[in-house]
Amino acid sequence: MSVHVLRDIRHHARSAASIDAGSGDEAALHAARTHHIKRMGELANELDAPFKEKHAHIPWEMITRLKNILVDEFESVIHSDAWESFREIVPELIADLSDIIEYVEAEL
Repeated sequence: MSVHVLRDIRHHARSAASIDAGSGDEAALHAARTHHIKRMGELANELDAPFKEKHAHIPWEMITRLKNILVDEFESVIHSDAWESFREIVPELIADLSDIIEYVEAEL
């Protein structure tokens, strides 16, 4: 397992969370959020099952499901609902990823 994958997931979570809905063109904001959430899902898929099981408190399935919704059901999904689901978990997700990264780096 690469700590770089975890750092990248955390980076995209922070980036997506920092996009303010009131700061511009809603379509552009949505595209930016979608990019970061998709990337998080792709990166989460790179992690092996034993690692995910060891850190089961991270909502890996939700992250990959959001990515799949955004990719596979682009026309039918209500994006604001997917965004709200993500926004609810992101602060704890970032904190948990930071803890895991610190732990993994200490083991290296």
